[in-house]
Amino acid sequence: MKIAFQLVVLSGLLMAQERVNPSLAVKDIHGQTQHPFEGKGKAAMVFFITDDCPISNRYAHEIRRICEAYAGRASCTLDYIDASLTPEKVQKHLTEFGHGSYPAVIDTKQALVKAAGATVTPEVAVILADGTVAYRGRIDNTWATWGQNRSHATEFDLKNALDEVMAGKPVTVARTKAVGCYITPVELLNH
Repeated sequence: MKIAFQLVVLSGLLMAQERVNPSLAVKDIHGQTQHPFEGKGKAAMVFFITDDCPISNRYAHEIRRICEAYAGRASCTLDYIDASLTPEKVQKHLTEFGHGSYPAVIDTKQALVKAAGATVTPEVAVILADGTVAYRGRIDNTWATWGQNRSHATEFDLKNALDEVMAGKPVTVARTKAVGCYITPVELLNH
C-alpha cells in the first residue's frame, strides 16, 4: 500500500512539472505571430476548440466570459485544431458564436496541441510564465460525459485553477478529464 501511495504522489509531482516552450510561435488568422503560451500577466490560457464540435461550440460564451473576467491578469488564445479550416471560416465561427477579440490560431501542425497534451475540444491549458502547465482539462463539469450534461455547472475547475494562480498558490487540481470531441492527431489525418 505504501508503494502505491508513493507512486501516486510521484505521478502527481511529475504531472505538476510538465512544461511547454513559452516562446513557441504560431500565426493567427490575421497573419500575426502569436506566442500563446507566453502569458500576459500571471498566466496564459489556451482553449483547444474546433468549429464543428457541439460541446466546444456550447462553451463559446463561457470562454468569452472567462477571458474577459481575467483580462489583464491572463491572456487568452483560441487554438483551432482543424488544419483544414481557413482564416475566413474561423472568423465566421468567431462571429457566429460570440467569441471576443482574443487571438485565434489555426494549429495546422497541432504544435500547441502536442506541447500542451490536449486530447479533446474543448480543453484548456493554463501556462505559467516559466512554461509550467499549471492546469489542463475541462472548463467546468457541465458535461458529465458525451450526451449527458447538467443544466448548470457545479464544479468550476478552470476558474478555481486561475484563482489559485492569481493568488500565487499551487493549483490544487492540476488535471481534469475534459469531455468533448476527440482530437485526431494530424499525422493520422494525412493518411
